[in-house]
Amino acid sequence: MPEDKKADSAIKVTDKRLFTADGDIREEYRGTVKPADPSAPRPEPPPEPVKPEEKKAKKPAADPQTESTFMSLIELLVYQASVALQSQQVEGARQLIDIIDMLADKTAGNLSETEEEFLESRRGALKLAYVQRTKRI
Repeated sequence: MPEDKKADSAIKVTDKRLFTADGDIREEYRGTVKPADPSAPRPEPPPEPVKPEEKKAKKPAADPQTESTFMSLIELLVYQASVALQSQQVEGARQLIDIIDMLADKTAGNLSETEEEFLESRRGALKLAYVQRTKRI
């Protein structure tokens, strides 16, 4: 009995492709599908998507409260890293610099010009101080 059920439930595969391997229209579709007119203009291809780096990020309007809070956070981290450098805790300073770098990466394109300039100037000065300190040790 089980063999009879297998014979009844055999899988049938039907080729539904419109074209043969040679690129010709298959017989069963010749009446419904017409070849394209080679002289007809081709449709324009869709524009390529713009990469995120190429997009010009619109800077949000500066909210004084948010701007002040963000700049205070950066100033606090820079101060702590400076204190760590002065007390020769180079590894602690390196970790704080890494945190500031992470914040810069995560907020890229979302900062006002003032915040971005503030962040970059403090980050650059801190990295310079770190390099100078590590050369002395």
